[in-house]
Amino acid sequence: MIKRAIFSVIHNKQKNIILFLVYFISALLLISSYCVRSSSLASIENMQKNMGTSVLVTKNDSDPLFNLDSILFPFDIGKEIAQLPQVKQEKYYSKASAKGINISGSISIGSNITYNLNSDIFLVEGMTDVKEYEPFKQGEIKLTKGRFLTAEDDGSSYAIINESIALNNKLDIGDKFSVQSYQNEEVTIDIEIVGFFTVENSTIMQANTYNYYFTFYTPVSIAAELNNERIMNAYFDLFEFNDAKAFIDEASKISDNYAAGLTFFEQTSDYLIASGPLNSLINLCNVILLSTILMAALILCLLVVYISLSRFHEIGIWLSMGESKFKIIIQITCEIIIPMLIAITFAIIVSISLILPYVEKRFQANLGINTSSLRDSILMMYFIGLILAVLSSLIPAINILRYNPKEILDRFD
Repeated sequence: MIKRAIFSVIHNKQKNIILFLVYFISALLLISSYCVRSSSLASIENMQKNMGTSVLVTKNDSDPLFNLDSILFPFDIGKEIAQLPQVKQEKYYSKASAKGINISGSISIGSNITYNLNSDIFLVEGMTDVKEYEPFKQGEIKLTKGRFLTAEDDGSSYAIINESIALNNKLDIGDKFSVQSYQNEEVTIDIEIVGFFTVENSTIMQANTYNYYFTFYTPVSIAAELNNERIMNAYFDLFEFNDAKAFIDEASKISDNYAAGLTFFEQTSDYLIASGPLNSLINLCNVILLSTILMAALILCLLVVYISLSRFHEIGIWLSMGESKFKIIIQITCEIIIPMLIAITFAIIVSISLILPYVEKRFQANLGINTSSLRDSILMMYFIGLILAVLSSLIPAINILRYNPKEILDRFD
């Protein structure tokens, strides 16, 4: 039976070459798209582990007038949340109003037109890393002398102040001034100057620009102290992308314990931007996989029907000679499987030696393409090929089972 199938494949070369080509081309498309898909999925998993994610913590704002007290929460709660095992790094931000004790807010600026600005109230913005503050990053304000404040400065009484304020008060780097909390007059802090900034590329009448002139940038601990040890928000970098849910659940319990009313926002924009092209590529590979399988199945069924029609007279003679229908169906199935095995094997060799090395060399920096998923794709290819071969052999099998030898000879003669 198997020998007859082999001899039949050798004898009917032209028809089996067509079967071989259909399997070969389909296998190349399937192996390539499957490996790219698997590698893209692996890249996304690695991205999730390496990139991690971040969570922004703020307080629910229930005050329609947006009172500052309604968006502040205790600094100690933020520090307790930072102790959770999912946290890789924490950053804090707070904003407070303060009265200058031995520092004046009177300045004169402008070239053609001089503006005389006077304010007894200063804005103190405390943060973990001043250099990463958006106005500095965008160039709205620029450090002209001294240094930036970092996380290592937390707990120290340092500040970066406007250069014009320092000039009018005859202050330099290393000098100190004092401020009093606007919230609590009993709180007075002596602050050392570590840097000067200037306002860049803005007009004085813009609200942000006006505020910049009367702003001190300090470690978050200074602004928190001026706000009765309260902060405005906390930003937590997590070790892994999948840590977000567990972190938010545990942090929410801490918030509930203190009735703090905190809100948690998962920051996934960086991950979504980075993984977007890979997800698009995965979707494209899925379409290619499904389309290739459907087209291969359709073409194979048509080819098998065409080949079977030309051989039904031969099948009728075999049945008339007493050959069992089961053996003939097995022979036909083997005749379809043999070129399939040869074609897929050749496709695998071509993929390993030519296609996959090219794809890996061309896209590895962006996609992490590799051949680690090749074994799975090979097994998948043989499995799909076997399923297609069996399904396509059902068409002649139905006719063989349906008719007796005489009817087959009469119908297909």
